[in-house]
Amino acid sequence: MSAYLVANVRVKDPQKWSAYTKGARGLLEEYGGSLVVFDQKPTVLVGEDLGAGLVILEFPSKDILQRWFTSDAYKLLVPIREEGADVTFIAAE
Repeated sequence: MSAYLVANVRVKDPQKWSAYTKGARGLLEEYGGSLVVFDQKPTVLVGEDLGAGLVILEFPSKDILQRWFTSDAYKLLVPIREEGADVTFIAAE
């Protein structure tokens, strides 16, 4: 069953965020994942506008998503991500 990583993203430093996304996309392919949605200004239809962009990644399974997220290679990107943006991640099947 496919699994999805949904992220709300508030970019703080565009250069750091760009460096992070470049590295994360390369790893994404290694784990069979794909970018489904990248919208810097999604339209809120109901509820509070979080003022954040939206990213949705698809993985073959939740187990593979977890392996990607906890991999040593991804852990190296975390400090860059944290400097580049405030991010909330949600994993779902």
